[in-house]
Amino acid sequence: MDDRRRDTALFRYSLIREAADARLSHRDRGELVRSLAAGEHLGPGGEPVRVSRDSLDRWIRAWVRHEAPCIRAEMKGLRRRSVAAGR
Repeated sequence: MDDRRRDTALFRYSLIREAADARLSHRDRGELVRSLAAGEHLGPGGEPVRVSRDSLDRWIRAWVRHEAPCIRAEMKGLRRRSVAAGR
């Protein structure tokens, strides 16, 4: 696996690891995922990114189903965001 793919996978895992915990109630998981989707995160390349709730839910489902390659392969959930532009 090349460095970029590994970094992307680690970034995605870092976002979903707490939310993917089977001990969380649906309500607690939903609250956590909404909070993650509302925030801005330092992406794998060091740039600020936002991740949609749909992407987070998809990554969590893939992780729970032990389909980790889905975590690495899907780049759709990352959207670059320029802090300087104030978007």
